[in-house]
This record gives sequence, C-alpha cells and structure tokens, in this order.
Amino acid sequence: MRSFPGAMARRVLSLLMLLLSACAPFRVRAEFDAAEVPRMHAWRTWAWYGAPQEGAATGGAGETGGPLLRGVLRSEVQAQLERRGFRPAPPGTEPDFRVAWHGSISPELQVTQLGGAYPWGPWVDPWYVGGMGTTTVTATEKGRLVLDMVDSKSGTLAWRGTAEGPVDTGSLKFEQKVRDAVEELLGRFPPKP
Repeated sequence: MRSFPGAMARRVLSLLMLLLSACAPFRVRAEFDAAEVPRMHAWRTWAWYGAPQEGAATGGAGETGGPLLRGVLRSEVQAQLERRGFRPAPPGTEPDFRVAWHGSISPELQVTQLGGAYPWGPWVDPWYVGGMGTTTVTATEKGRLVLDMVDSKSGTLAWRGTAEGPVDTGSLKFEQKVRDAVEELLGRFPPKP
C-alpha cells in the first residue's frame, strides 16, 4: 500500500475539513418571556409585521438577501406555522400575533492550520525549529436569520428565534438551507409551558 506524500495528505485533510464545515448545521436558539408562554399557546392567527390589514404576506422587517430569500423565507414560515395549527388572519381582522424577520449574510474568514512545530521537550534537539506547516485561509459566508413573534394586542416581543451558520449563496442548496433554518427555528415555537 502506498502512502500519500506529506503535502498531499495535508491538502486532502484540508479539503475534508472544508467540506465538513460547509455541511455544518445552523446554531439555533430561542428566547422568550416566560410570562407570555400561556398567551402564546392561545394564539391561533398571525400576519406579517408591517403588512397591510388585509393580511397579505408581503411584510417582514428584513430586506437583506434579495427577492429569492424573501420569497423562500415567507413561504416556508407560512408552511411551518400552518403545520403547527396557526392560520393567517382573515382580511380585516386583527391577528393574535405578528411575525417579523431580519436576515443578514456576511463574509467570514476561516483559518485552518495543519502541521507546524513539534512539541518542545527534553527529547527534542534545542536547535530544531520544527516541521513545515500549512495554513489555509478560506473565505466563507455566514448567514443569520432572526424570527420575532410580536403580540398584536400589547405590541411586545414575546418570542425570538435566531439561526446562524455557514451559507453559500451561490449554491443550489442555499434555498434548502433557508428552509432547514426556518424549520429548526419554528420547531421551538411556541415554547413548552
């Protein structure tokens, strides 16, 4: 069996680490006011924050990401809320809660260092500087999605879900990542009493 030369092995390992980081799931967290939990479980109807009273799903506070992101996000939020028993408020009626969203995509540098100096100790020649190392810097994109649930009667924020993770806006999987993030977020709404 033939082994890879050191440089080739480091490149293969670097590529594997990059592929694994691209598949990393979103980090998801939810914050809520514990006093609002019973009220959230009584909610049945919703509308977009800032949408006209007719209940059209054209609102939302976020404007980042372009029309594709907005369209995918809105349709997935509506689908996930319907799966959980929430319905859009009928035209001319006040919803129980309003949904606002904020999104951002920002560049992020990822530094990976392979190899480098060997450990120092009595068994190492004191004049030996160390082995050759490889450092790679990869530009990635980090996405952040925030969903807010606002009580329509009081106008207060009752629940906030945040998802953060690597995205690739140029990839065909970007739309699926948005859908996955929304599903994970709304899997925590409403919170358990």
